[in-house]
Amino acid sequence: MSESILTVFRRNALRFGGKPCFHYKDQGTWQALSWVDAEETVRRYALGLAGLGIKPGDKVAILAKTRLEWTLVDLAILAVRGISVPIYSTLTPEHVAYILKDADVAMLVIENNALLERVLPHLKDWKGTLLLMEGESKGVLRLADLAERGKGLAVNLYDENLKQMQPSDTATLIYTSGTTGTPKGSIITHRNILAEVEGLQGVFQFGPEKIGMMCLPLAHVIARAMQFYQLAQGCQGAYVQNLDMLPANLREIAPHFMAGVPRLFEKMHDKILGQVHQASGPVQKLFQWSLKVGSEMSMHIQRRLKISPALKLKWGVAHLLIFRKIRKGLGGNIDCFISGGAPLRKEIAQFFHSIGILVVEGYGLTETFAAVALNRLDDFRFGSVGKPLDGVRVKIAKDGEICVKGDIIFSGYWHLKKETEESFDTEGWFLTGDIGEFTKDGFLRITDRKRDIIKTSGGKMVAPQSIESLMQQSRYIQQFMVYGEGKKFLSALVTLNWEAVENYAKTNGIVLQDRENLSQDPKIIDLIQEEINQKNRNLSNFETIKKFVILPGDFTVETGELTPTMKLKRNLVFEKYRSQLDQLYNGV
Repeated sequence: MSESILTVFRRNALRFGGKPCFHYKDQGTWQALSWVDAEETVRRYALGLAGLGIKPGDKVAILAKTRLEWTLVDLAILAVRGISVPIYSTLTPEHVAYILKDADVAMLVIENNALLERVLPHLKDWKGTLLLMEGESKGVLRLADLAERGKGLAVNLYDENLKQMQPSDTATLIYTSGTTGTPKGSIITHRNILAEVEGLQGVFQFGPEKIGMMCLPLAHVIARAMQFYQLAQGCQGAYVQNLDMLPANLREIAPHFMAGVPRLFEKMHDKILGQVHQASGPVQKLFQWSLKVGSEMSMHIQRRLKISPALKLKWGVAHLLIFRKIRKGLGGNIDCFISGGAPLRKEIAQFFHSIGILVVEGYGLTETFAAVALNRLDDFRFGSVGKPLDGVRVKIAKDGEICVKGDIIFSGYWHLKKETEESFDTEGWFLTGDIGEFTKDGFLRITDRKRDIIKTSGGKMVAPQSIESLMQQSRYIQQFMVYGEGKKFLSALVTLNWEAVENYAKTNGIVLQDRENLSQDPKIIDLIQEEINQKNRNLSNFETIKKFVILPGDFTVETGELTPTMKLKRNLVFEKYRSQLDQLYNGV
């Protein structure tokens, strides 16, 4: 029998039997699904899919938010040797229709009637089968009835499919986020999945009693990799109800680890500081003292210095009075957070480590089925994305581009031969499109996206992401986007951290208005100008931000400036705010 994530899952189902595998909330109460029951459900779903005519090589799409059924259906698709196609539930109906057509999808598994009603009018040219996870709709099959569809099939079909599965078989077709154009379907094989899982197992050794909280969309490659890691490692998984419920769910489940994107951890950080700001003066002073102690402890750990009894005592007091309460608000058991999908601001990682929670940052792409490199729990460097996973080779090309080899690398883009060929060099290295460097002690740092490099009219080459990351260290700046291709100087679009800005307004006697008017208040503009001026001192003259525009709202997925993986669609944003940007260069 060829090894696959399903054979590994089966071994763990036999090993752990009736012990909890998944946790999910149903009608207000947390429920547990055992390993043996999880595998039996996957088996029944797989037979049901086969009964509906899904054959090896057929593509089945999943359009749903993160939930237990997502994982079970995903495994069932693989178990009939089908190809699962994850689709973000936040995508526009037109985008969903494009993927269904481009991937030649035979069946769409959709979460509920609300999603069905949103996309159905756009699926007139699609001839596949619809399957509804919850609720019911006339003429649409229900997931609850899926098992009935497979009752007439041979019970050993599931086992036979597992035996016939080959490492080179396509397991899933994952569409890239489309920051610069039409999304491309990345072909991920069973070999790619297992290679990534084995790499993650070399970094994290969470035992069967440990619980991981699943909060990212399962269409996100990081969430998917962590899903398969959990099944292979033998630890437990819990599904967040929705992101608004994450704080409550963390307290209820008390997980030991959780993967997320930087924005999630930034929000946690801002929420904690916001609560401190509302506290009494003595509590604020105690927090600042504790944070200073925590920072000192963190630096000792990072530099592998001996920790004195006095520092241990002070940190114990800080933990007892402050840090323990913060950790309890996150469930109380967090061993680590895992961050990926975009650069994590160094000060955010430093803050969490100071209160006793390590945020492990990594780097990867859809085409590498998540992580290429990761910091380790005992070997980390803030501001880096760690060291390559076991079995992964990384080199830096002459122009600074990060190149990767290993079994995690995808097979290519779905029916895009030219684009596939262009993504590899003549020696077979995958060209990531990211610019980076290795530190002297082997940590990988990402400095920018190759295609995002700005060339000014003076011929200077500027990496915008490093400037954006620096500017976003300001507590008053939420998002920062550098502009200046072909221009004499750099400018920027700025969105505000409203909680911090509104607190500043109250403290400084600025009349609180609606956010659009407040963003244009001269005192707020002066505040942001001073923040930018301070950060400009750390930059070369040609890298400094000379002018800026404050926007009244954030860049979001809903308004089209961000991809579902929270990456900026730079060209779209530039076009959307072209008039404001052009005004910055009038008369120049």
